[in-house]
Amino acid sequence: ITRTKKGRKLIAEALKKGTFINLELDTSKEKHVKNLLLQYSISKIERKENFMKTKFGPLKEVKSTV
Repeated sequence: ITRTKKGRKLIAEALKKGTFINLELDTSKEKHVKNLLLQYSISKIERKENFMKTKFGPLKEVKSTV
């Protein structure tokens, strides 16, 4: 499933060229792919959190003077 025009264009080109052999996944492969996507998403969130920690340091509480 693509979310961008670029991704849809790449998939369309690959389909035209016959790059994909089988477009349907059996249930075991489907589960494996879902696990890989979940693992990727979790890793992406962790990388973002680590980046924010190292770039900005620990967040400090700001007291209002109003």
